[in-house]
Amino acid sequence: MKEPRARLDAGFTVVEILVALVVAMLILAAGSQLYSLTQTSSGSAQRRAKASNMAYDLMRQAQQTAPAPCPYSTPNTTTVALPDPTALPGATASQTISCPYASTNPNLSLITITVNYNNPEPRSVVRAIVTGI
Repeated sequence: MKEPRARLDAGFTVVEILVALVVAMLILAAGSQLYSLTQTSSGSAQRRAKASNMAYDLMRQAQQTAPAPCPYSTPNTTTVALPDPTALPGATASQTISCPYASTNPNLSLITITVNYNNPEPRSVVRAIVTGI
């Protein structure tokens, strides 16, 4: 009778290596998706912060030049130039001055600044302040 030959069990089989590679690829793909999501979210937050800072800068300028007493019986909306148009390409800004308390306190003006930008879908940031207090 013949003796069975000894099997060498040292090492991995091809199937084990393929399974390990598939699992590693799935983990790397999930990590790549997560990284992409965080980068997109971070860029969105940066664009919103830039738009907000522009709105505050425009509000400071408008606050210094706001007329007193408030002369507008209806809200007056104008397009204003952005402080740094290269910081947020394609953005536009508008300024609205209204007199919500014209009958009781004509020195109060409500200044609303709206900055519209793409993120890639259209977004806007609105900041408002009451002057003359």
